[in-house]
Amino acid sequence: MADIELESKPEVSQDDALLLELGYKQDFKRDLNLWSATAFCFSIMGVVASVSGTMVFPFTYGGHVGIIWGWFVASVFVYAVAASLAELCSAMPTSGGLYYWSARLAPPRYAALASWLTAWMNLLGQLALVCSIEFTTAAMIADAVTISSNFNTFYSDGIKYGLMLALLTLHLIVCSSATHVLAKLNYLYVVINIGTFIAVLVVLGVMAPKQPASVAFGSFENNSEWKSNGFAWFLSMTAAMWSLTGYDAAAHVAEETTNAAVVGPWAMFAAVAGTSTLGWALSIMFSFCIPDPAQLLESKLYMPIVQLYYNVIGKHGALVLWSLTIVIQLNTAAAQVVDASRVAYAFARDGGLPFSSKIAYVHPWTKSPINAVLFTVVGAAIIGLLSLSATAMTALASTAVIGLYISYSIPIFLRITAAGRSFEPGPWSLGRYSIPVAIIACAWVLFITVILFFPAEPDPTPDSMNWSILIVGAIMGGSILFWFASARHWFKGPLYFFEASHGTSQFSHGQAPDGTVSDKPEIGLTDFVPGSD
Repeated sequence: MADIELESKPEVSQDDALLLELGYKQDFKRDLNLWSATAFCFSIMGVVASVSGTMVFPFTYGGHVGIIWGWFVASVFVYAVAASLAELCSAMPTSGGLYYWSARLAPPRYAALASWLTAWMNLLGQLALVCSIEFTTAAMIADAVTISSNFNTFYSDGIKYGLMLALLTLHLIVCSSATHVLAKLNYLYVVINIGTFIAVLVVLGVMAPKQPASVAFGSFENNSEWKSNGFAWFLSMTAAMWSLTGYDAAAHVAEETTNAAVVGPWAMFAAVAGTSTLGWALSIMFSFCIPDPAQLLESKLYMPIVQLYYNVIGKHGALVLWSLTIVIQLNTAAAQVVDASRVAYAFARDGGLPFSSKIAYVHPWTKSPINAVLFTVVGAAIIGLLSLSATAMTALASTAVIGLYISYSIPIFLRITAAGRSFEPGPWSLGRYSIPVAIIACAWVLFITVILFFPAEPDPTPDSMNWSILIVGAIMGGSILFWFASARHWFKGPLYFFEASHGTSQFSHGQAPDGTVSDKPEIGLTDFVPGSD
């Protein structure tokens, strides 16, 4: 009797089976684990560079109280947002993340619209965050050049924008690499980040004159034109809110993560916990070492904190610490470009962007969405034109925070209202605290979003205006108008429709404005089960 060879089909992993239930087949290699996923999120928040680069906000809007307590209070509420997102990530670990969750949690009639709005707000926030990180990196490099030249060389806004374009080009190359390469780089990023954190604490702790605790923890200095000290103090939280963004990255790399339903949420929450704790420790040290924030604000340097380094340890010591800070910010930018590109890839995979089939292309060798990386870099370069304004940091930081946190709040709000008790949590769950924590998260996002729309001064000129309200309003309003004019006819939301009667996961792709339709085939569970016909 002749031997009959049966064609075997590859076994599907638990992660891939769950992803299939959510409506997608596996495109990426799962090279991330708990440590590398946490390192990725931690790298995006880049605690030393983020805190150092945003000290201008608490210096201006609260002084010592803004530095310490602005960070602390904002961190407490960010924990609520992160915990709520982690719970959703555990239940639905897919690269689409936020906009996918919105579609699944919204009433069926409004699922596609909820997904559409969430996606555009998240994409805006992601691109603005890339841009703001690259801009601060360029400004940090410019300050290093100024110190090196003994304050004889100052770069114009145009040159800083050119530097930003060069940095974006560098990260276009780096972030098109294979996932396993990026994972290894993230380990290096964490080592540099923590090493620099320790170096800053030791150097300032040993060499800087200290203020009494009553000043460090309790001295309030309103160096802005806002008359209300309370309102000014809320504006100081811009620093913490900008630093504590991007942790949704754990969801966007879920399809590249092993045991994503457990690892993703833990990576998200652990990164926030680590960044908020180290950031507060760094803020406390800065507050003890700064005699008068107003004096640092008068510095000719763009980043006032580097003036503190210069005052305490001189030119060469300041350049060493600042160079390490620049390296961290370069790493932060790289991690954020990866994160934003995964959002663009996922949205394009669902037909939400022009030229979706092109943007959703995954390179067969690197298993990286290289066109989505290019889309991210180009989008950030366009938003970067804001860096030519006098209040560039305020506009870019506010746009990034508002865009991201609005997109965070939509699925959380839908989880409270539309989904309610029908929500089925994954292995990472808040249990009976889920709804109360989600309510706190939504209330905080609503409050801080309104605060961050305000300009740097009560009677702004075109140069001092916070243009985030125009940008966010244009994207939100434009996406709504485009929805009713066109997108509602072809965008059907994430591709999660499961047809039990046929045992298949039916990918119901819509047609994008350019006429492209993703070419993903219909695939069923039986295609992955050994011995199935």
